Amino acid sequence: MTVKTTAFSFLLLLLVSCSSNTLEKQTSPFDSVNPFVGTGGHGHTYPGATTPFGMVQLSPDTRLEGWDGCGGYHFSDSLIYGFSHTHLQGTGITDYGDVLLMPTSGPLRAGNQWNDRYKSAFQKSSEIAEPGYYSVVLDDYNIKAELTTTARTGIHRYTLNGTDSCTVFLDLAHRDSLIEYSLYPINDSTLVGHRISMEWAQRQHLYFVMEFSKPFIYQDQTYEVQRVTDPNTGLVTEEWDYVPVFPLLFGKGDELIVKVGISGVDTDGALKNLHAEAPHWNFDDYRAQAKADWVKSLGKVSVSGGSAEERSIFYTALYHSLTVPNLFSDVDGRYMGTDFQIHESGDIPQYTVFSLWDTYRAAHPLYTILEPRRDQDFITSFLRMYEQGGQLPMWELAANYTGC
Repeated sequence: MTVKTTAFSFLLLLLVSCSSNTLEKQTSPFDSVNPFVGTGGHGHTYPGATTPFGMVQLSPDTRLEGWDGCGGYHFSDSLIYGFSHTHLQGTGITDYGDVLLMPTSGPLRAGNQWNDRYKSAFQKSSEIAEPGYYSVVLDDYNIKAELTTTARTGIHRYTLNGTDSCTVFLDLAHRDSLIEYSLYPINDSTLVGHRISMEWAQRQHLYFVMEFSKPFIYQDQTYEVQRVTDPNTGLVTEEWDYVPVFPLLFGKGDELIVKVGISGVDTDGALKNLHAEAPHWNFDDYRAQAKADWVKSLGKVSVSGGSAEERSIFYTALYHSLTVPNLFSDVDGRYMGTDFQIHESGDIPQYTVFSLWDTYRAAHPLYTILEPRRDQDFITSFLRMYEQGGQLPMWELAANYTGC
C-alpha cells in the first residue's frame, strides 16, 4: 500500500512538474518583459512605446524636472502632463521629451503654469505597458490614451468615452530650453513644425509632421495678459506674453487617431518618414507590427531554468539594451551630422545616443553577438562623426558632442 501510494505521489508530482514546465514555456520572451522596471527609484527608464533601436520613444511624461525625472516618468507619480515623442533610457542627465501632446475635455483649469492647466490624474491600475505599446486612462477627462510606434513615427489613439468635446494641447516648450520653433497648419488635419532646443545637447534639431484622423479648429498660440501699472503716472498697460502652447479643437467624437513623424533634418524628412511608415489609420495594425518586431529581436536569446521573476528580470534587461542606440537617419537616407550639415547615409543608416563611457563594457560586446550587422552600422556612425565633427563621439546625442 505504501509503495503504491508513493508511486502514485511520484507520478502526480511528475505530472504537475510537466504541466508547470509547459505553462512556463508558454511565457514568451515578449511576455516576460516589464517596461515599468527601472521607472522607480533611480532607474531613469521610461515605460512608453518604441521599436528596437527606433527613432521615436513615445511615452508619458509625469515629471518635469529633477534627477529622477531624466526619463520623463517616475513610477511614484500620479499626474500625467502628456505624451512626448523622444526619451532617454537610463541616463543621469535630462534631455529630450520633444513635442508633447495632451488630450483634454471640458473647460481648462486655472494654474500658474500652462502644464498645470492641462495635466491629469491617473491610476496605476489603468496603465498597461509592453514592448511597443502603452495605455492609460486620464481620470480628469475620462479619456483612454494608447501609444504605439514605428521606427520613425508615433501613433496615438484617444478613446473619448462620451466627452462633451476634445481639445488636444500641443506644447513645444515642454522640458528643455527652447531656442527656436515654428508651427504651421497645412490643412484642417495636418500640422508641420520644428523645435531647436538646448539642454544636455546644446543644439538639438527636431522636425515633425502631425496628421489627425479628424479635422481640427486651429487656434494660434496661447498667451498670458498681465496688467502693469506705472508707479509714477498710474497709467495701466497690458503686456502680452505668448507661450508656445497650441490648443487644437476637435469637438465631439468617440475616437481620435494622431500620427506623428519626426526627423532631425527637416519637415520634408518628417513627412517622408510618416508616409513611408504610417500610411493608414489602423492603430491595432501598427501595434501588432511593433509587437512582431520585438518578438523577433527578443527571441534571439532563449533562456531556461530559474523562476518566472528571474526570467522577467533577464528579458527586461535585454529589452532595455535593445532600445538604444537610436536610428537617426530618415527613410531617404539623410541625417544631421556632427558638423550640423545634412549628409547622406546611403544603405548604412546613421545612429545616435551613444553612452560609450559605460556601454563599451557590456552592451556593445553584446551587440556584436545579437546585432552584428547593426553593430557595423554603429561603427560606421562613429567614423562619420569623426569625419564630420573632428572627433570620435564622447556621449554623442542628436549630433551633439556632450563631452560626458
